[in-house]
Amino acid sequence: MPDENADSRRISCSDLLPFTSIFRGFKLATDLRKLALATAAVLLIYLGGRVLDGIWPNGSSVVVSEDGVSELKVFLDSGLSCAETSKWIKDVGKKKSSKRIGVFDTLLNQSRTVALQLNEATLGFSPGGVIRTVIQGAGAKVWLAVMHPVYALIYLLGVWLPVWAFFGAAICRIAAMQAARDERLPIADALAFARSKFWSFVSAPLLPIGVIIIVGLLLFLGGFVGAIPGVGTFLTPLFFFLAILGGFVIAIVSIALALGAPLMYPTIAVEGSDAFDALSRSFSYVGERIWRTLLYFAVALVYGTVCFVFVKLLARIALFASHFFVGLSMNIGSATSGKTEIAHKLDAMWQAPALDFSTPFYGVFDHSVVTGWSAFGRFLLMLWVYGVFAVVAGFLISYFHSASTLVYFLLRRDVDATDMEEVFVEDHDQPPSAGQPAEPPPPAPATSPGSLASLPVVGQTQPHDGH
Repeated sequence: MPDENADSRRISCSDLLPFTSIFRGFKLATDLRKLALATAAVLLIYLGGRVLDGIWPNGSSVVVSEDGVSELKVFLDSGLSCAETSKWIKDVGKKKSSKRIGVFDTLLNQSRTVALQLNEATLGFSPGGVIRTVIQGAGAKVWLAVMHPVYALIYLLGVWLPVWAFFGAAICRIAAMQAARDERLPIADALAFARSKFWSFVSAPLLPIGVIIIVGLLLFLGGFVGAIPGVGTFLTPLFFFLAILGGFVIAIVSIALALGAPLMYPTIAVEGSDAFDALSRSFSYVGERIWRTLLYFAVALVYGTVCFVFVKLLARIALFASHFFVGLSMNIGSATSGKTEIAHKLDAMWQAPALDFSTPFYGVFDHSVVTGWSAFGRFLLMLWVYGVFAVVAGFLISYFHSASTLVYFLLRRDVDATDMEEVFVEDHDQPPSAGQPAEPPPPAPATSPGSLASLPVVGQTQPHDGH
């Protein structure tokens, strides 16, 4: 009896501080199944972007000035001004000293910069720096949509959404089953679930984007009224309050999308529902628990940044150690560079990552020019080292989906009072085949002596022929 009272008074840390459940995100993210799926998604996204850059007309690529300033930087520095950016492109594009690079390559470099700035702002506990970095990352997406709309449409619908709707959905499903039931869902079952809900995962983030586009298109058409000489000059200002209302709709949907988008995939993965339910639940939870949502995501961001820095440090030390010990013997040879030779073969092919963080965590490859077999060897080294880079990036993706799933569980419990252990489970029960014996029937219920149910039932016998 005293033990029962002690157990009833026992309160877990997750009850007092619900956000501590997010600290399970690192363990969930390092699961090999989710890491494999996330790494595969990163590789497909990268290959898709590189292929699209390769086939894209050079005249429609990104303009970069002689001093290395790209049109994306001009767009961001000008306050997202299309007119100023277009004028800069027209002026700089005429110069022979300017060059063109791929749109995906530009976004990739911008993503690396944003990731580093976000890490520094988060570890420095600078909310303003985090907000500025997030706005800068969002501005790059706006630049892609308004300055390269055809590329954006092809990349979004042909590469980005299909990959994340399949692999991201599978990661969320594995995380949901592991967080709720501590069940290790096989990759095949997770991919089967993602395939069955593929169009729901594709359309979920498109619904709010469609609302923004429709409202923006209505405002755009309303601007033609103001362009009419005479009557348009006072008619549009007279009804400009409608434009302001439309702007508020876009602002509200944009903020809800920024906070609710990470909850859409977990909604479908946990509930087994569709895109409309994902949109409804994510926006509803954010609207009803806005401050808790911000708290949960802030904890996830800080904790995830610390975990990401640790994973990068682990990769840096591992690559440094492999280079150091292999180089003790391999550096006895020399690498070829044209008709000359470069001492220290491994060092010439690949510079190890520095432990003082002065180089990227994966090292440097373009510090010297090698040819022949040395160039081929460098290519093979690049495959392995960049494979490590893909795994580190895969951890970041795996953590994002795992932490988002945990945040969804917490918000669902806060708003709907639903236990975190409740998750949709597909019914895989199938009738036994002809070669398999059927399950034995359940035993007959026990009866008390003297009851009618305990009396034997005698069936009517059939008469025999001839009697």
